[in-house]
Amino acid sequence: MSAVLQRPTFPLPRKFNRPLTRQTRIFVERRHKVARQRRSEQRRRSIRKWRATVAERMSAMRKWLKFLALALAAFVVFLLLFSPILHVREIRVIRSEGRIALPAVLQALAPLYGRHLLMISTHDAAERVKLAVPDASDVYVRKQYPSELVVRIAVSPLVARILIDPPGAVAEDRASAYDATPGVAGLSGSGAIASEATADFLTANGMLVSTVHVTVSQPMPVIRVVDWAAFPVPMHPLLTPEFMDHMKRAEEALALEFGQQIATRTVFLRAREFHLDSPKVGFWFDVRTPLEDQLQRLRIFLGKVKLQDVKSHVDLRLTGRVIYQ
Repeated sequence: MSAVLQRPTFPLPRKFNRPLTRQTRIFVERRHKVARQRRSEQRRRSIRKWRATVAERMSAMRKWLKFLALALAAFVVFLLLFSPILHVREIRVIRSEGRIALPAVLQALAPLYGRHLLMISTHDAAERVKLAVPDASDVYVRKQYPSELVVRIAVSPLVARILIDPPGAVAEDRASAYDATPGVAGLSGSGAIASEATADFLTANGMLVSTVHVTVSQPMPVIRVVDWAAFPVPMHPLLTPEFMDHMKRAEEALALEFGQQIATRTVFLRAREFHLDSPKVGFWFDVRTPLEDQLQRLRIFLGKVKLQDVKSHVDLRLTGRVIYQ
C-alpha cells in the first residue's frame, strides 16, 4: 500500500498551510515503506514460528504413532502365534462322490487337529489326502480363519465295470453276476447298482476301485480281467493309461471301419493282451506291437477270408500272419 501526498482541495489554516517540498514527499514515502516492510517481516516471522511449532508437534506425533504401530504389531504377532483362537478345531471335507471313504480322509487329517492354522501347509494336507484317496484327481485345501480347514476332493470318473476272475472260476459263474445285456454292467433301471454287494470299477486313470457308493446314469462297459499271477488289489493301478488307450482305439476301429460291435472285453494282465468279442467273432490284440500294424493285418486278412467263415476268433498278435478259427 503506497501513500501519495496530495494538496487538499479545501483551504487549510495558515499554520498547516506549509509548502510541500520534494524532500518532505520523499521522507513521508520512506516512512510508509519502512512501516510496510516491518509489518510484512512480522507476518513472515509469525508464519515461520507457527510452521516450526506445527512441525515439532507433528514430529512428536509421528514418534508416538510409530511406537503405537510397533506395539500393535507385536500384539498381533503374539496373538497369531500363541493364541488358541487360530488352532484348528474343525476340518470340513467336501467330496464330489460318495465313494470317497470319509473316515479314511479324516484319519489322514487327524494329526492336523489342534495345530496352529498358520503353521499348516496346504500342500502337506493335500498330500495326506492323496495317500488316503489314491484315485483322487484333484485335492484343494483352503484355510478358513480363524480355526477351520476346508478340503475339497474330486476323484477320477469311473469308465468301466470290472469282473475279476477268481482262481478256478468257470464261465457260468462269471456270467451269473451280470445281466444278459452284452457288454454292460448289471444295473437297475434307475442307474444304481442292483445289489449292495461291493463291485469293482475302473477309473479313467486305470485305478481299480471297489465300492458300493456309486450311481451312474447309463450302463458301463464290462471288462473281464484274467490275471495269471498276482490278484488285482483295490485302490491300486490295474491298467496303464497306454493300455486303456490302446484297447479303446482298437474297439473304435472295429466299430467304425469293420462294423463290429463289441459285446465283451477280456484283459490278460501278465500277457499284456486283450480280446474284444463281438456277438460272433473275437479279435485278439496285444500292446507290444503298434495297433495300426494289427489293424492292417486284419484288413489284409478280410481281403482274403470272409468274416462269416470265421467261427471263433481272429488272432492279430503275430507279426506277418493271422491265425483264425
